[in-house]
Amino acid sequence: MANCNLILKQGVANDMRTPSELYRTTPRIYPSEWKNCPQCGHELVEMHYLSGLKTVQTMAQAMTIAYRPKRCPNLASGTR
Repeated sequence: MANCNLILKQGVANDMRTPSELYRTTPRIYPSEWKNCPQCGHELVEMHYLSGLKTVQTMAQAMTIAYRPKRCPNLASGTR
């Protein structure tokens, strides 16, 4: 009998929740602030993918934020 009460209480709690609305937005893409490799000094190359995709919800809006990483083209620097 305790299991029936638990299931009933969970059903009532779900019915009383306000449905959340998340809207699909295009991500705001932030490039890396580094211009040169900290180890060898070569200019960093932007990668062709996004990383760190997050949905941030504020009081006014929901936004998607991502960043575009960079890598060092110098294979000897070890920061690939």
